[in-house]
Amino acid sequence: MTGSYLGIREGTLADISVKQADDIMVFKAIGTLSYDELVETIKTCYPLVTRHILWDLRDCDLTGITSNQFMMLPAIARSFMVNNKDGKAAYVGTDTVSFGLLSSYLVTAKVQGITYSYNVFRTLESAAEWLQSSI
Repeated sequence: MTGSYLGIREGTLADISVKQADDIMVFKAIGTLSYDELVETIKTCYPLVTRHILWDLRDCDLTGITSNQFMMLPAIARSFMVNNKDGKAAYVGTDTVSFGLLSSYLVTAKVQGITYSYNVFRTLESAAEWLQSSI
């Protein structure tokens, strides 16, 4: 994917880079991601999302985020997605723990009535294909 570079946050627990690739905003986190870092990234970047979201968490440790914190994330994300009406969000996690946590996020979003289309993948390629396919 090609696109414009929006920025990177360093000097925290995780390095989070954000770039726009056509109609997909790509987030890549490396290191141990905290709940506060994740929420700050959502608050800062989600209002800029115009269609799709791709979180690349292959090199990221999510174990610092509790189950209760994960349950709060869908509502937080929805409140900051003001410019996005028909997009999808893909999350990529390769290890069992990350994949499981991300899958629980999807269930929580459904229970909370989030209508945005979400999916979890183990490969970046599968996630990108799903985002670019029709709903």
